[in-house]
Amino acid sequence: MPYTVEQKIKLLVLWDILCRNTDEPHALNTDEIIEMLAEKGISVGRKVLVQDIDLLNRYG
Repeated sequence: MPYTVEQKIKLLVLWDILCRNTDEPHALNTDEIIEMLAEKGISVGRKVLVQDIDLLNRYG
């Protein structure tokens, strides 16, 4: 299945959301992150989101 542009940049958009909206005392829950991604036209399931965040933590 071909990826859409939004799916290809999902990790970059996720990284941007986390950098702009979170810090040690201010976290976002998965539902909030999924909603923010949806506002940008990117759909993601909870399990995939957790995997993506793990990937960013390992390499970011």
